Amino acid sequence: MSDDHACGGYWGCENTRGIVDWTNRMAYVYGGTVHDKEGPAWDWGQALARECYGTGWVDMPIEHTTAADLDRALAWEAGDWPEWVVR
Repeated sequence: MSDDHACGGYWGCENTRGIVDWTNRMAYVYGGTVHDKEGPAWDWGQALARECYGTGWVDMPIEHTTAADLDRALAWEAGDWPEWVVR
């Protein structure tokens, strides 16, 4: 079985695994919901997409996680919280 197949087939495996691990760690420490000062609430994966791609991320054809997405997630975990998050 190829590594791509094991990861669901289309997302970059290494980055996806890192982001899934990050979402689990953040949910464990801070709860499962991220509240946005602009109104909506997100799960951690959605919140990361909102941070990396903006509020219109839902309408974007995001096909792969990137190293930049993972870097932003890890910076967030290290304390660099986005301005839009209610803490």
